[in-house]
Amino acid sequence: SILAVCIAALFAAMVCNSCAKEDAPATPKDASGSTQIPSPAARDTIEIRSGDSIRAIVSGDTIAFRASSPIFETNFNGMASVVEVDDISVYDGSQWRPMRDNSVWSGSVWGTFGVGSGVYNSPNDTIYVLRDIAPPEPDVNWVAVGGAGRISTSPDGTTWTSRTSGITNHLRGATYGNNMFVAVGDSGVILTSTDGTTWTSRTSGVTNHLNNVTYADGIFVAVGNNGIILTSPNGATWTSRTSGSYNDFSCVGYGNNMFVAVGLGGRIFTSPDGITWTIEILLAELNLNRIAYGNGLFVVVSRNGSILTSPNGTTWTNRMSDETIWFYSVAYGDGIFVAVGFDGVIFTSPDGTTWTQQTSVAADVLYGVAYGDNMFVAVGYGGRIFTSPNGTTWTDRMLGATNLFYGVYYKTQP
Repeated sequence: SILAVCIAALFAAMVCNSCAKEDAPATPKDASGSTQIPSPAARDTIEIRSGDSIRAIVSGDTIAFRASSPIFETNFNGMASVVEVDDISVYDGSQWRPMRDNSVWSGSVWGTFGVGSGVYNSPNDTIYVLRDIAPPEPDVNWVAVGGAGRISTSPDGTTWTSRTSGITNHLRGATYGNNMFVAVGDSGVILTSTDGTTWTSRTSGVTNHLNNVTYADGIFVAVGNNGIILTSPNGATWTSRTSGSYNDFSCVGYGNNMFVAVGLGGRIFTSPDGITWTIEILLAELNLNRIAYGNGLFVVVSRNGSILTSPNGTTWTNRMSDETIWFYSVAYGDGIFVAVGFDGVIFTSPDGTTWTQQTSVAADVLYGVAYGDNMFVAVGYGGRIFTSPNGTTWTDRMLGATNLFYGVYYKTQP
């Protein structure tokens, strides 16, 4: 092909140039068998061009790349070759990434430039080695969080990748908003990520466990033990709010233009802005776990086997009561509410009022469930992950781990 011929010509020209300067042995191979190409001298500047436009410059210890054009002219110490390329790639510190159109990258990895179907790099400015280009990593749409700082992500809910959180605290909840993922957990831990892969620790100002977080109406709201409520406009800076309660909050949700926080002792609080809070109801015999909003209705599930509903967050009706069932989470999607819990129990409802038990998918606890991209995803003990298109039939994705998942969340922008 034209590409192969051009690259071969480029290799030959560079090797000949090196031989003219010194009696060098035949072009060596690295451990992977890739051809090693002698590099230009450190004083030289490498330019990658498109016509008269410079698209990439390598000089000293700085590299700046712009998105590629179909044809590049590469100049190496006076030698010129024209090669066809689809894109150029850069090394981000962990792997090779092709650049995308209209993107700009700069860094301090010396001697790296993309040509043809590979990337040449030189860690010591003596040898350039042709490397394979890794395909671009798919966007993260799902995030699951759990014990010992565990974070796993997925583009589609079916294939999952473990991420490094940098902490060992349990992570209890997560959300997405303002182009950012936010995860919260024990001892006041808060992490943020713009892409779901790299996470940054933030200062919460509290040491209480944080159990859940949501984003709506331009604000993040996190809740936790001892009545803790925190808010943030950007996920980075957080402010403590007064709830008027010392009981533990387990969850916070949003719907019908209001935030609703629920927790132990059957307490339900509401807020129009996440800042000022009002207690609406006290059901001392219930320990409320999670809340969902859909089809104009709030649904709250409890460890006591109760399911409560409300159209407005203030008046509540008990739709189900079975103390043999422990519910841990609930989600709404595609006209269906799905509640999950202990012993892998699964209940579904088309309206939040009438509930039907489905076949359990596991003997272990399901701690979290969410809906997104035409799919329910449930997670739980042992790092198990299950998916379903309708809440009735489920597929075991068998991720598995020593640490459980407490929750799973889909990347939605309210």
